[in-house]
Amino acid sequence: MPVRLQQVTDYAAVIEALRNKQVDLVRLGPAGYVTAYNVTQGGVQPLVAELDVNGNFGYHSILFVRSDSPWQKVEDLKGKSVAFGDPASTSSYQAPVYFLRQNGIEAKSFFGRTAFVGGQEAVQVTSVLNGTYDAAFGGFRSETSNTISDVENTGVVPKGKLHIIWRSPTLPSSLWAVRSDLNEDVKNQLASLLIGLKTDDSKLWTVFAGGKVSGFRRVTQSDYEGVAKILKANETDRRK
Repeated sequence: MPVRLQQVTDYAAVIEALRNKQVDLVRLGPAGYVTAYNVTQGGVQPLVAELDVNGNFGYHSILFVRSDSPWQKVEDLKGKSVAFGDPASTSSYQAPVYFLRQNGIEAKSFFGRTAFVGGQEAVQVTSVLNGTYDAAFGGFRSETSNTISDVENTGVVPKGKLHIIWRSPTLPSSLWAVRSDLNEDVKNQLASLLIGLKTDDSKLWTVFAGGKVSGFRRVTQSDYEGVAKILKANETDRRK
């Protein structure tokens, strides 16, 4: 099956491409997928999700600080400055805001200063290391694949300078989704292609996996209902 890769700049571009039927298969984070599903009124559906380097489905949101800071738990950061990633990100915004609220902490009033610093992990990490923010939210797939380790492994920052003080309940993994109107045979072929890619085409596997995942597994809409609940609750709170 011929495959043509197309890079887009943000979630809005992905959704527009789906609407215009310019793409058949897209990679999305959990919150990005739910947003695309809602905006396209069910025009996209989950196909396969990523497994971490240990073969596990799911990941976590984390909150990290400098290792030499006095803060050991979220409650210690009352009135402090905290960086979010992207407002469309599951792990660096949507999930932590929701789970903290479940524990009685409203991020917008509990922290002294918050801002969105973008989805690049290096920016999230360096914003804490250089003291611009006291803490930042990120993602955690495994001990060897998370916001902190990914940046440490590039050599941009030294290892051991950051410390995780909070971790969310498990979230569903990022996924590859397809347009709902595609033929079912095509959907199944795409799923089989991705699941078998690691052994069938190592070069293309590197492009799709990026060294951060060990494989893929089939997923359904029900796997992302929890994230849909998170986004709905956050939107309701925002409108208050």
